[in-house]
Amino acid sequence: MKTVLHVGLIFLLLFTFFNSNIFAGNRKGRSKNVRKNLIEYKFSQIFSQEDINQIANLSETIVNNCKPLECINIGVGRSPSVITAFIKAINSTYASNLPLSHFKYSTENPLLPSEEKVLFDHFDRFLGKYLGTQELKRINIIDFSLTGKSIISVENYLKKYLESKKSKIDVQKTILTTSEFSRNVNQILLKKESLESTKLVFEMPKDSSMAQGFLSHKGRNYSEFGEFDIKNPNRVLELNPDYSSLVRFFEKQMNNIPTTKKRRSLGIAGCLIKQILSKN
Repeated sequence: MKTVLHVGLIFLLLFTFFNSNIFAGNRKGRSKNVRKNLIEYKFSQIFSQEDINQIANLSETIVNNCKPLECINIGVGRSPSVITAFIKAINSTYASNLPLSHFKYSTENPLLPSEEKVLFDHFDRFLGKYLGTQELKRINIIDFSLTGKSIISVENYLKKYLESKKSKIDVQKTILTTSEFSRNVNQILLKKESLESTKLVFEMPKDSSMAQGFLSHKGRNYSEFGEFDIKNPNRVLELNPDYSSLVRFFEKQMNNIPTTKKRRSLGIAGCLIKQILSKN
């Protein structure tokens, strides 16, 4: 009789244990799904269909000028996060992000040797994996800029880094700006003799929702990584879960986006894409 009671008690304890874990797992799963749904709802309130169409058109243009396998798109800093997220929604291998903020160094204001080493170690961490790819011929860096100085600085040091690795990969750049500041960008490109490596300059009307989004740093809230400053290199770069949620949100929006041909016929709300370089 005691044996039967012991067996029954053990069975009851095991049943309670496993079911409690199952219910706990279900609660965790439900909480994750609720969070995902809330985030997707948040994005649907932030990005109008017109915004998404414009982002799609720009992203596709960038991809067309940076052929997959031969070229990888690298968003510099937090500003272009929305664009790299959409490109990743097209294909996760087409884009990546390089956390780097407040970077305005030049031959007149160079990094110290110790700072350059920190920067090259940073490049190793985020870009090193691409150096062994035989098919890769170009890296296309993307940034939103009001002057063009920062992205040119990144370009120069990235070229120096690639030379130190004896890599033959070229660097090209795509600059996002507004019509209000495009003259500044064009002047600095000519002054720095940096026109040849500029693939696209994307000018947005200053009053467009897309321009206002960049000017208000909307995309920075959803960047994949936190801010990296060469003057404070020990800051921990934590992954932002909202970035992967934004990629999934754009993936789900694909069916709602007009076809490429229709988008081109509609235009992009007065935005102008300048094809600076037609070769490659």
